[in-house]
Amino acid sequence: MTLLLISFLFFVYLIYRELKKNRNLPIRFDAFSCIYLAVLALLAVSSIWFPMQQWRLESFLSEKSTELTGVQSVTVHCNSLFDSIFTPLVSVAGLAYIEEKKIVFEYQWCGDITEYLKHPANVSRRELFSLTIFTHESMHIRGERDEKKTECQAVQRNHMASNILGVPDLISRRNAIAYYKNNYPEHPYFTSSCAPGKELDENLVDSVWQYDINKY
Repeated sequence: MTLLLISFLFFVYLIYRELKKNRNLPIRFDAFSCIYLAVLALLAVSSIWFPMQQWRLESFLSEKSTELTGVQSVTVHCNSLFDSIFTPLVSVAGLAYIEEKKIVFEYQWCGDITEYLKHPANVSRRELFSLTIFTHESMHIRGERDEKKTECQAVQRNHMASNILGVPDLISRRNAIAYYKNNYPEHPYFTSSCAPGKELDENLVDSVWQYDINKY
């Protein structure tokens, strides 16, 4: 990300230098200068495109995590591949820094949740899991540190989280149920206490098991 921003500034500088140089010539822009400027402009736009897209995604996820958790000013950061080399996210999908109210996702998972939001009615297993990563880390931000309890809180709120992210209600419900039925039993944080009427049941009005899951 940093390298892309540096590249963008470098190309902008080259454009500025070329414009300044040609301003003092009798014939300001010949064919070569025009082509050169066009190439520089294309390279500058290409360099800034990914950082802008990532900034928009991070801002969106930060806003939605704030809404989901009820905690003010939650920030979400998507690691780049370069970032991941220097952070402890090599073997985990995400981390929540409770005191800082900050969530950091390993670089590829932000791409997966982007794909989830593009076609929520037809998601892969990995894309479905990316939703739960978002919900799970958001639950940590509320103060819960126990991983099994946090995952159960996420299971019960995946429907709500998907709705908050803008996915239609019926699709959100189907996806939340699909995760609960198919993915959650295989998760390392699975516990039998996370079920209707059990110890970790929060009796939420829109919890995943408030619906007849056998219909889905």
